Amino acid sequence: MEDADGIERRLTLSLKSSSTAFRISELKALHERVSTSRELKDSGTAVSRANDLLELSDARLRTINTLLWSTYPAYSDRASRQGVQSCLRAIWRQSLVSFADFVTLFQAEALKAGLASSNVLVLIEWGALALQECRKSPEQWEQYGISLVTAHSQLLELLTSIRPKAGTKKSGLVVTRQALRNLFRHESARAGIIETIVLQLSAKSPLGYKNAVMLGVVAGVCAHMQQPAKAQTQQNGVVSSPRAVLEGLKNHYYSFWVREVVGCKTLVSGHIANAFHDFFADFTTLEDLEKEVVPALEKALLRAPEVVLNDLISPLINPLPLHLDLSDILANRLLKPLLSNLKSANAAIRDGALRAFGTLLKRCKNDNSLEMIMNEILKPLTTSKVPSAEQRIVSAKVLEMLPSSISRSTQICSGLAGMVLKEPNEAAVSVEASAMTVHLVMLMPLDQATTELILATISKGLGDKKPTLQRIWALNVGKLLWALRNGSNAASSAKVVDTVLPKMIDLYNEVVMNPVSAGQSGSIVIAYILTSLHSFLKNVGNASCKALLSKAAVIQQALMFDPKPSFLLNYRVYTKLVTEVDLTWFVRALAECFTQALSQGQAPNVCTALVQAWLYTIASSAVHYEVRRQATGALSRQYQQLPAETSHVVVEGLWVWLRNFKTEIKDSAAYLSQITPTKLLPALHAICPPAVFQDKSLSMLNSKVLEDQLIDLLVLCHPAILPATSWIDICLEMAQDPGSLVNRRTRDCLDKVSSVLRTNDASDRPLEAIKVAAYSTYAELAFVASSSVLPLLVDQIKSDLDLGEFSQCSPTDFAIARTPEGTTFIDVLNKKGPNEALDKGSSDYELLKWEADVRAQQAARYGQQKKLTADDQAKINTQLSKEADIRKRVRHLECQLQRGFGTIRALALGPPTNAELWMGYSLKVLIDIIQAGVGLLVDESAAEAFIACANLVTIRLGPLRQFIGVATLRSLGSSHLPEYLLQESLGDLVTRVLYRLRIAGEQRPFDVVSLSYMLPLAHIVLAKHGIGHNDADQADEQITLALEFLSFHSDLC
Repeated sequence: MEDADGIERRLTLSLKSSSTAFRISELKALHERVSTSRELKDSGTAVSRANDLLELSDARLRTINTLLWSTYPAYSDRASRQGVQSCLRAIWRQSLVSFADFVTLFQAEALKAGLASSNVLVLIEWGALALQECRKSPEQWEQYGISLVTAHSQLLELLTSIRPKAGTKKSGLVVTRQALRNLFRHESARAGIIETIVLQLSAKSPLGYKNAVMLGVVAGVCAHMQQPAKAQTQQNGVVSSPRAVLEGLKNHYYSFWVREVVGCKTLVSGHIANAFHDFFADFTTLEDLEKEVVPALEKALLRAPEVVLNDLISPLINPLPLHLDLSDILANRLLKPLLSNLKSANAAIRDGALRAFGTLLKRCKNDNSLEMIMNEILKPLTTSKVPSAEQRIVSAKVLEMLPSSISRSTQICSGLAGMVLKEPNEAAVSVEASAMTVHLVMLMPLDQATTELILATISKGLGDKKPTLQRIWALNVGKLLWALRNGSNAASSAKVVDTVLPKMIDLYNEVVMNPVSAGQSGSIVIAYILTSLHSFLKNVGNASCKALLSKAAVIQQALMFDPKPSFLLNYRVYTKLVTEVDLTWFVRALAECFTQALSQGQAPNVCTALVQAWLYTIASSAVHYEVRRQATGALSRQYQQLPAETSHVVVEGLWVWLRNFKTEIKDSAAYLSQITPTKLLPALHAICPPAVFQDKSLSMLNSKVLEDQLIDLLVLCHPAILPATSWIDICLEMAQDPGSLVNRRTRDCLDKVSSVLRTNDASDRPLEAIKVAAYSTYAELAFVASSSVLPLLVDQIKSDLDLGEFSQCSPTDFAIARTPEGTTFIDVLNKKGPNEALDKGSSDYELLKWEADVRAQQAARYGQQKKLTADDQAKINTQLSKEADIRKRVRHLECQLQRGFGTIRALALGPPTNAELWMGYSLKVLIDIIQAGVGLLVDESAAEAFIACANLVTIRLGPLRQFIGVATLRSLGSSHLPEYLLQESLGDLVTRVLYRLRIAGEQRPFDVVSLSYMLPLAHIVLAKHGIGHNDADQADEQITLALEFLSFHSDLC
């Protein structure tokens, strides 16, 4: 029998095992042993396990309890952690001493500050388990309950403070809420438990505000627990629901929040500031705010504003019920302290006061209070009693935040209009003009004198000589018109347009004259504003304004690409945009012009340039994420309006971007921005919306339009071109069956792939990635529609690897094709024979050798310096023309051959297809063209395609499969193979392969596909009477092996 120490050692080893399955089984066995130990002890029954032969005394259970405790930082899998929890629960039910030990360890561990978030989560789960066990016994709750709750509170605060993953934090909160709900379900003891927890956590202690998170969770649980069907009452008649109990303890929450959070002497972390969210949302009333909270805030804003204004007010106000009106609180209690802090020299305090105003003003509904707040801010501003530009800026921002009304908006606009033109600080002008514009939107439908005054002020601002001020006023004009463009009051819109459009047109003309300079000064946004609003502006305003707009030809100017790109299409302009507002107007201008370009049938280069600009706004990390989202949404809406036209130009634009990026075309947005292909995926998804998100009109789209789009995406949606994409997945997401599509449009699909290859081959810098993607697309099409695609692919391979066309080219033609363009391979002016060798016996040998070297170096550096006669030049031109024709023909042949080899290689290495339909013929034409010497033109491509076909040979042969192809190629005399495949002697290689084929074929005949790959080697051995051996016996050995191999498969041939 194993002694106690041995069992402990065994349990220790099993708990530390790296095998998840082993330790889970051991934990289950331990749980079973602990659960049944009392029954076994009473009955005296013998059990099978060696570690079950000992009784589990309290001492033994305490030891196991300690061993299980040591595993909390060790297990990352859920099953192991649950196994430990079940064992702990069983031990605690058997031994109260073990439970006390756990509480002691739990409290000590909760005091540590350097725990990992995953370990803290495990401890929180164990603490929740202990709380639920503790609830079952009043004595245990009295003795250990508060200690567990306090330690649990510390761990929960630690988990939220270290900013773990969202799932980890959520799990900790969920587990804690579940434990508290179980505690509060005991109706008879519910009131006492809640009161004890709240009093303990809210009491003054060295932990300070760290209990705030647990108090907030308690409040949330009490607020959301459902009322029992039969409400139990206490002796005094008060309903003991959790919500009612906590209602009586609200003063403790407010005391804690005022003392520990508002009264804190250091900055409070965000997780503490938001801890009372549930309490403020469900239990706080307007009376509570006025009585408990506001007085403390008033004092704190005077005593330590840097703490309160570090965003403590927003977590307090935002959760409050929406029906609460905070107008009086702000106007009568908090206005003065906040205004005082707006004047602070500390920027953090000013910003905090501004945030507080923004949060409070959203909850203000009383007009009288808002009037009072407005006067307190506006009057000093308009009477020049705010000397600092920073203070004027924040004051104007508060005025902008004020809820609009006719009375308030009139006063604000009138007051700001009288001072904004005199404002010396440009930043202050920007904010004051923005505030005036926001409130002007409210007044525009009304025919008031105030609107005339403000429009006159805006017109004067547009006429300023400073480009910066012109930009500021133009932005506000754009904001105003953008807000009015969908309004029903055409008269108010016409009034604005008649006033500001002439000045805007003048500024626009200056921008168009020099867009690069305008981009540097920021004035370029004026052109974007007019372009964005063109459709709106041409329908409002008087005849004079319409004539000005027509003369400016805004859309025509924006879509101009030759002789030089316009302000909209010039990548040197839009890649320099920085601010969010500039980029927003740029996206709007793109959307406006894109619609016009597609409807007018603009030139392809214009549409491509538009797409390049749009891709930049969607994918560039220099663009604000909100602008990228707007650009993606705008492109998606454009696709819904004109799906066929939009998808076509976007696909072409993506191809241009990818080619420019991969070939490093410096004169392009792709190279300048260095946007990788992965970041272009949002643009692809914008024109390929999943079926579940498609608009109703889009879901009824003509099937041919959708099929044409998917065919256009065939090669583009390949991981070699756009990472993390798949054409098949795109089809399925758009509710299209790829197999049915390819069966219906087989020839169109193959022609599209061939078109991409031809375009790539015709470019100055062909991309290997496009070739790989195109060849793989052939294999993908064969995978989804084998019966339709494979016969056509076999015909294409036959045409590509036509031996007759290859035989028309000589080795000289291949050499000419490798000669650089503009240089003749054959020297038609060389009338002499080869240069005679220098006579080493001559006395001038050294001098003649030196002169020859100098002439050779000069010829290499400067080229031919001799002046040619007209006859010689004519001969050279004729030869250049002949060699250019030969070069073109040979390169066309090479591209054709590469397509054939690439298709075979892709079929062999790609997704599974019916190899019997294509492999036999492909191997035949490969062998024929390799024997014809195709390696002189394509080097190793043909050999690679032949060796790739070994991938379809039966897996029984393992690594030998590729050596069947190597042996076949070397037997054919091909030397265009990688060096490492030429190390073994040919005779030994062939003999080794034949032995393996003979043995494996005798065991079980090979399938037809495998046999078709092996037969050429056997035939060559028989035709040449052995390969690689001069010795007759060794040659006979190869012949015998080949004949025996063939005999095993005679019934298949």
